[in-house]
This record gives sequence, structure tokens and C-alpha cells, in this order.
Amino acid sequence: IINHGLAGVDIDWEFPSGATENQNLVLFLQELRTKMKAYDENLILTAAVSAVTREYQVAALNEVLDFIHIMTYDFSITGIGTPAIHHTNLFQADSMLHYGAGSIQAYINQGFTNRHKIIYGAAFYGRRMTVVDNTTNGLRAIQTTAGSVTYDVIVNTYLSNPERYTRYWDDQAKAPWIYGVNEQGQNVFITYDDPESIMHKAQFIHEQNLGGMMFWQYTGDRTGQLMDAIKEH
Repeated sequence: IINHGLAGVDIDWEFPSGATENQNLVLFLQELRTKMKAYDENLILTAAVSAVTREYQVAALNEVLDFIHIMTYDFSITGIGTPAIHHTNLFQADSMLHYGAGSIQAYINQGFTNRHKIIYGAAFYGRRMTVVDNTTNGLRAIQTTAGSVTYDVIVNTYLSNPERYTRYWDDQAKAPWIYGVNEQGQNVFITYDDPESIMHKAQFIHEQNLGGMMFWQYTGDRTGQLMDAIKEH
């Protein structure tokens, strides 16, 4: 950090399990912060955490971190036989268990009270699944295969081919998805972030007085569309 003039350290432990590991996470962050401040009081310590509060010692994280990066994505379970749902939706849709606004509120309720230190996570990638055909344009259809795809590929392969693929919008969840049939005759469902969903997330951040937005990951958006949307809003 000192040799290269870096701003600080971001810790990504996916994921501490049980009381002992969660206590060790706090102890590690406290020790790291002490060592960093000994070099430079202005160095920043952050951590990326699950959208689910799990067994985190949230109040302790509130004290030791300069910012907490909440990974409000990967809500969908990608697996054969499970329903295809949104993976990075801002609000709850139907009976979906996880959603971004709920994750943020859970951290606040459990002791992360410094809202300006909370960073909301966006996804520069999508979850792509093949599904059994249904009457809701793929949403909640049963998955037959699952994987991921960058936003670049979503734009250049799917959104650029409207004859095969259609972009849909869930206004309750504030989330887009794509549904269509590929050249092999498979029904394709893609859940992702786009400039419109980024706009709603930015509005939520302003309304809730949060610290800002982060994303995974930079190289997924070589188009610059998502980055521009973050800057604009």
C-alpha cells in the first residue's frame, strides 16, 4: 500500500461461517486497521460482504470499516430444477426472499447505523439460464442449465438480436430480464442490470442517504453504458 501509493484495502472473505470465523473476521479487520493507521491515518479499510447478513457481527463491522460493500446481487439460485428469478433486483417481486433494499435495511437494523458508509452493489454481469418454456416469458420457469455472462455479451449477443430475444421489465422489482430462443431451440432467460435498473438503484441510494455504489466487475462493461449510468445518476 505504502510503496505503491494506494488508497487502502478491501477485504473479500466469501464467506465466514459460524461464530468463530465471524469473530476472527472482526479481529483481523481491527488488527489490519491498527497497522494501516500506524502508517497513514487517511488509509481506507473496506470489506465486501454478502447481501444476507448471515452471522456477521454487524455492529462491530460498523465501527471498524470506513465503508461496507454489500454484494446485492446473485439473489437467484442457479441450479437445475430451480425457478429462474432476478439476481440483482432492487425491490421485492412476488414472493422473492432476497432483494437489494431489504438487504440494506437488514444491515441497518442489525447495527450498521452509519448509512453514509454503506455502498450498494450493482452487477456488470448477468445470470444466463436455459429454462422450460412457460407463460411468463421465462420468469420463474424451471432451469435446465445455468451460468453467467458479462454485460458486454448481453448487449452484443442478445440485445442486438431482437428477432430472437426480447428485453422485459419488472416494474415491481425494478429489474430487467431477457427471454428468447437460441439457435439450438433452447429457451434462454437472462437476469441482469442495465442503465434503467442502475438509475433506480442510484435514486434509492440518494433517498436512503447511502455512501454510493460499487459493482462487480469493471471489465464486464466495456461498452461503458453501466458506468455512465452510475455517473449520471
